[in-house]
Amino acid sequence: MIEACCTARIDARGSRPPRLQRPAARRAFSLVELVLVVSLIGLLAAIALPRYGKALSRYRVDAAAVRVSRDLSYAASIAQASSSTARISFDTGRSAYRVEAPGAARARASYEVLLGAGEYQVELVAVSFADAPEVRFNGFGVASANGSIVLLSGDEAREIIFDAHSNVVAIERMEYRDAILRRPPVGAQAGPPTAG
Repeated sequence: MIEACCTARIDARGSRPPRLQRPAARRAFSLVELVLVVSLIGLLAAIALPRYGKALSRYRVDAAAVRVSRDLSYAASIAQASSSTARISFDTGRSAYRVEAPGAARARASYEVLLGAGEYQVELVAVSFADAPEVRFNGFGVASANGSIVLLSGDEAREIIFDAHSNVVAIERMEYRDAILRRPPVGAQAGPPTAG
């Protein structure tokens, strides 16, 4: 009797029936675990995306402000080096500006920068150089007037302040609402002044 319980069953032909093997258990994630992970990723993305957008706006407006300030310094130095007049004219309608230095020896002395497109994607809100959207540098590199330029990207704004006497450029943070108040009325100052 003890042997009977310990031995395997033998069928009528005298052989043992084949053993049914269970497939190896695969470890997998349950539906609850997957839903939990996906919702956690969604929550983190909802927190991170607005911060990323704000950081991107800050980077763009800072990069554009540095570019404008360097071009102001470049125009002054190219005017002084060539002993001729250089000019930067701003177009708020297109969010662009043009650097013109016709007496310069280098071929790339005149060029246009589109702030509203490409890498910057910044709005040129307001420009004021003695109530004109341009600044001229004489052959000594001295500017025609003090001025300020306001740039806006998202809710980040910068004001570029130019001192004509020392050719010093300062970049300052500006409140969004103050930048919007500086925006000229529709149709005013739409483009660069006419040559004359």
